[in-house]
Amino acid sequence: MNPAAQYVITHSFWRHNYDVSTTNKTHLFHVATSSFTPGKPDLTFHRSPDSNGPIAGVCFTKRTYWFRMQLDDGTKQTFTWKRTHSLGSGSENSKLVEETSQTVVAVFSSGGTFSKTTGYLDIYSSLGPRFSLMVLISAIALVEKRASAGREPPVFSSSELWQSNNMTMALRRPHRKSRHGCKECKRRRVKCDEARPFCTNCANRHSECEYGSSTSLLWANEGSDSGQAGEPASGLRSPSSSTAGTGTADSLGILSQLGSQNAATSAGPALNLNDLELMMQWCNTTFQTLSRNERTDPIWRNLVPEEALSHPFLMHGILALSSLHLARTGPEPTHRASYLNRAVAHQNQALALFRELLGDVNESNAKAMFAFAGIVVIYTFAFPHTPDAQDPWSCVDDLYQVLVLTRGVQQVIRAPRDWNFLVNTPFGPILQVEEVQGPIPDDASAMLQQLREANEACGARDPNHALQVYEGSISNLEEMLSWCYSGMRSTTIVGRWAIRLHPRFMELLLERDPFALVLLAQYGVLLHYSKDGWCFGEWCVRVSKAVWAILDDQWRPLIEWAMKEILGVNFLEQVDH
Repeated sequence: MNPAAQYVITHSFWRHNYDVSTTNKTHLFHVATSSFTPGKPDLTFHRSPDSNGPIAGVCFTKRTYWFRMQLDDGTKQTFTWKRTHSLGSGSENSKLVEETSQTVVAVFSSGGTFSKTTGYLDIYSSLGPRFSLMVLISAIALVEKRASAGREPPVFSSSELWQSNNMTMALRRPHRKSRHGCKECKRRRVKCDEARPFCTNCANRHSECEYGSSTSLLWANEGSDSGQAGEPASGLRSPSSSTAGTGTADSLGILSQLGSQNAATSAGPALNLNDLELMMQWCNTTFQTLSRNERTDPIWRNLVPEEALSHPFLMHGILALSSLHLARTGPEPTHRASYLNRAVAHQNQALALFRELLGDVNESNAKAMFAFAGIVVIYTFAFPHTPDAQDPWSCVDDLYQVLVLTRGVQQVIRAPRDWNFLVNTPFGPILQVEEVQGPIPDDASAMLQQLREANEACGARDPNHALQVYEGSISNLEEMLSWCYSGMRSTTIVGRWAIRLHPRFMELLLERDPFALVLLAQYGVLLHYSKDGWCFGEWCVRVSKAVWAILDDQWRPLIEWAMKEILGVNFLEQVDH
């Protein structure tokens, strides 16, 4: 059957917005999301290319699988989204059926896993424009619901897709029996890859993945499952061990009798060795990314994990960032895809729990919320991706989305209350930033003076030029540079610059104003100066090259200092002319 209407749905890299167009590329709607804004709709449809146009509809994604509406003929009908394998062209398709007749009225086909095309929507019933809009809203809400629940795969770049696929294939070549698979795979009698927290089969089927307590600890030379408890595994037994080990076995038997009366009623919880590995990574290394100095080291290394024991969203955030850190810097490149997938799974669970608490920030959860906000910012910067090399604007747009999230998370958790009470808690040193200003070198001072003169010249030439906004942004840059030259190279500087920006600056950046791009290139220097190159290093190089490619010869002299700081004095050899 031929569809009455066809739509193409695309999304930005961080899924902060979607765009809906016809198959002949006529733009219809811009869909803005509000993941960190409690009380506001999760989806807002605008009849324009951006969020400034008139609103066509809104949606909260708590109920996404069905809707009931009054059609143009006055009848009320109920429609339900159901998964389908026989309809659609994507790897994960859904059909919309009318409940009474079970007639298929629309089909949503998912886009490519690593594509920015969310999917394709075919509507087969001509029930009016209101119905078409409702189908579009419910389809994108369905995608958002699955993404927020950790059902959507991470969006890797094209180069990372090649690496990820090759690593997965390399890991799957050796045949290995699955002895400790999840309950769902055992029920379906299929091989389980035993990935944690979700195996691949359950992730693909969107099924609940649960491992039994018997899989708590795996020995390298494990015997058969039918062996008796306490009997040494056959792989560990030597020819003389049957007699020589008898005394040892008897002595261990005494240990097994301790607490035997309680053993039947209180089986211990299963050990998740993957998560224990990530917590060790946090305590040994990853915590240093968020810590400024020796005063804050114990807080991030010890107190934050202790706080996470009472707040699961923070625990998932810790494990997500640790897994991402291992994916970016771990000694085993073949494990990269596995660590990335675990990072995404933990982060999605963390965000789902975090969002539920945004409307109720109080003293009992304030420390956890505050710590998680910092973790989210680092995670967003560190997640690997490669913007389109042919389109420098893709890098700028992606960094803009990161800055929006950085500012949004901080504003949301700070809005409900005054956080000064944390100063008198063990978390106090985190808030007490030592604003030590160092002397700015002559070349950097000359750059700042050049920016101020250019700003004044633009203001004199154009009455609409945001003179005061840019002056404030230059002063913000100057202060952050003085912090850097005082010896501070922590992530605090990266986040502080973004948080202090005037809202109008963000609008100017979105409007692609050349002076805003000049200051964005200077921000790349702050990223370059950070001690944590694993999460910022790629950004400073890419954004500097992107801005250089976008600006013309009139504006390029204003970013030459930044280009030399980031790429070296011979930076012209590394950029497109």
